[in-house]
Amino acid sequence: MLASLKKIDIKSIDGMPEATTYKFLQHVLESSVAYRVCRMELWNVSPTYTGWQGDLPIAAGMQNTARPEDQQDAIARWSQVAQYLDDEIANLQEGLKQGYTAPKGNVQSVINQMNAMLAAPIADSPFVQMAKAGSPASFKAKLVEQEQKLIRPAITRYRDFLVKTYLPAAREAIGVSANPKD
Repeated sequence: MLASLKKIDIKSIDGMPEATTYKFLQHVLESSVAYRVCRMELWNVSPTYTGWQGDLPIAAGMQNTARPEDQQDAIARWSQVAQYLDDEIANLQEGLKQGYTAPKGNVQSVINQMNAMLAAPIADSPFVQMAKAGSPASFKAKLVEQEQKLIRPAITRYRDFLVKTYLPAAREAIGVSANPKD
């Protein structure tokens, strides 16, 4: 996309609203290329909005579940959380092999977040709260079952991996410069 964008002569749109779009897109694409060298997929244990435990609950809270087909979509979509977390563990294991880790402080914060998620009542889970007032009881029951049988066990696996394997190997240095430079 960046190569295609660079084929456009910016002078031909100078002063037009499209020039702003061009410059914004150029910035986003160049930043994306630069960001890739960080290999975040190999060490993304983040206690902020960039961690899955921030993103997924927000997305669940925005999930439309008003219609029966929306409810079916929600059940199907969120049934994949366990596989997603297993993939995250595999990515982190690969990161460990290649020397990429998150800072210990971040890892400990995420462990604390996992403990809080697991200690919360099931009814408070964002993956259960998708069943709004007036939703069919069967929909809520499926979400509760999914939380109990898939999501919480996956969160537990992820947390346990962080505690037993990842935290001991996590880096002391805060800066990303402590990771390998490809």
